[in-house]
Amino acid sequence: MANNSSKRDLLVISDSNFYEENGKIAVFEATLREIEELTQIFDTITWIGFLYDEPNPGNARPPRTENVKLVPIRAAGGHNVKSKLQLASKFLSYISTINKYANKHQYIHTRAPSVPAFIGILRSFLDGKRKYWHKFAGNWNQVNPPKSYGIQRSLLKKATNTFVAVNGTWENQPQQVHFFENPCFNESELVEAREVRAAKNYDGPMKICFVGRIEEPKGVGRLLDALKMIKEPIEKIYFVGGGEAQPEFEERAREVDQNIVFTGKMSRNELNEVYRECQIFCLPSSASEGFPKVISEAASYGCVPVVSSVSSIGQYIKTGDNGVLLEDIAPAKVAEGLEMIIKDRKLLKELAYNFDKTLEIFTYEHYNNRILNEFVNVDEYKRAE
Repeated sequence: MANNSSKRDLLVISDSNFYEENGKIAVFEATLREIEELTQIFDTITWIGFLYDEPNPGNARPPRTENVKLVPIRAAGGHNVKSKLQLASKFLSYISTINKYANKHQYIHTRAPSVPAFIGILRSFLDGKRKYWHKFAGNWNQVNPPKSYGIQRSLLKKATNTFVAVNGTWENQPQQVHFFENPCFNESELVEAREVRAAKNYDGPMKICFVGRIEEPKGVGRLLDALKMIKEPIEKIYFVGGGEAQPEFEERAREVDQNIVFTGKMSRNELNEVYRECQIFCLPSSASEGFPKVISEAASYGCVPVVSSVSSIGQYIKTGDNGVLLEDIAPAKVAEGLEMIIKDRKLLKELAYNFDKTLEIFTYEHYNNRILNEFVNVDEYKRAE
C-alpha cells in the first residue's frame, strides 16, 4: 500500500459536474450525495472533477463535510472538431493532476465512462501499490456502445488487479467484475419516503413525472408523443431536468392536450416534492443506462415505474409485479403501458407497494457495507494467471 497508517484516504477521479458559486465549488448533487456517504468508510476523500464555466443549473451544491476536498480541472470535450482539439490540449495536464494526487492516496476510485476515469484506468495497469475501484455507470452489456464507452469497458474487463463495479448481473464476467446496485438514499430517507407512499391517494387524479436529461435518447419525445394518444385523464405531467434541447421539446409539448410542466433542473429536496405528488414515473429511455438512480428514488415514494428494458433495468422491474417494463418503446407502446395502470387503480397501488421488497438494496448503508467488505477489507487483487 502507499500508506502504512490505518487512515483511509480515497481519491475519486471523474468528470462529475463542478460549478463555481459564491467562492465555493458546487457539485452535481446526485453524485455528491454518494461520495459524501463514503466518508463513513474513508477518513478523507479528494475528488477530481470537471469545472464548467456555466452557473449552477440548480441541481448542484457544495459538500456538507470538510472530509470531501474538491480538485477542479477545466472541462473539455464534445462532439465537434474544436472540442476534440481542446480536449487533446488538456490531456497532459489531466494526467499530471491525476498522477500528483494518486501518488498521495491509498485507494483510487474512478467513475467511468469519462476521460479522467480513462486515465485512471490506464494508470491502474501500471500501479501495484494502490487499490483501484472502478465504477462503470453505462450499460455494461451494450452490444454496440459509443466508442469511448467500449474502449473503457474493454480495459476494465482486462484490469484483473482491480475491483470493477457495474450495474446488473451478467454471465461469464471476469473475476474482478462485481455486480452492484446504484445507491440513492439512506435508511432514514427511505423511512420518510415510505410514509409518503402510505398516505398517497392512488384513486384520485393522476400525476406522472419524467426525470432525466431533456433529450431524445432519454425518451422525452417518445413520452410527449405517447401523451397525445392517452385518453385517460391526467392532472399533470412533470419533466424534470435540463439540456440544450429543452426549448425544442417545450415547443412540441404545446401540441399535446395535457398539463405539461418543464421544471428545469432541481435539487434533491425539490425533486422529492415532485415524487411526493406523483403516482407514476416514466422513463422510456434508449440511452446507455446502467440503472438510473431516479427509478428507485421515485419508487421509494410510491411512483410506479414505467420504464424501458435497457441494460439491467429489466432485472429489477417486472410488468405486473412492481412496474411496467417496456420491451418496445414506440410511443404507442409507452401509451399502452401508462394506460394499463391508469385504468386499473387497484393494480397501480399493488405495483407501488410491491417494489418495496427490494428498496433496501438501494440504500447508501447497504452500498457502503459491500464496498467495505468486498473492496477495502480485501488485502489485494491479483492478476489472473
